[in-house]
Amino acid sequence: MDFVEENMDYILQCAECRAVEIAEQTGLFRDVEDFKQEVVVLILRRAHSFDPRRGKPATFISMLAKTAQRRILRRLRRSKNRMIRDAVPLP
Repeated sequence: MDFVEENMDYILQCAECRAVEIAEQTGLFRDVEDFKQEVVVLILRRAHSFDPRRGKPATFISMLAKTAQRRILRRLRRSKNRMIRDAVPLP
C-alpha cells in the first residue's frame, strides 16, 4: 500500500475542510466541490515527496492542504482585481 492509499481518508477530510474555509472567506459556496478537488490534486501531485524521517503523514498532508488553500485564495483575489481593472464603464 502506498502513501496515498494509506492516507486517502485524511486527504479527503483535509481537502473538505479547506474547501469549506475558502467558501466561507469568499462567499463562493457553490464552488466548494471545485475547491476540494483542487486541494486533492495538489496533495496527490506532491505525495511522492513525503519523507517519513521529516514528519508524520498527517502533518505533511495538512501543510499541503493549507498551501493549496492559500494558492486558491491568492488566485481568486488576483482574478477579482483583474476584473475590476478591466471593467469598462457603461454609457
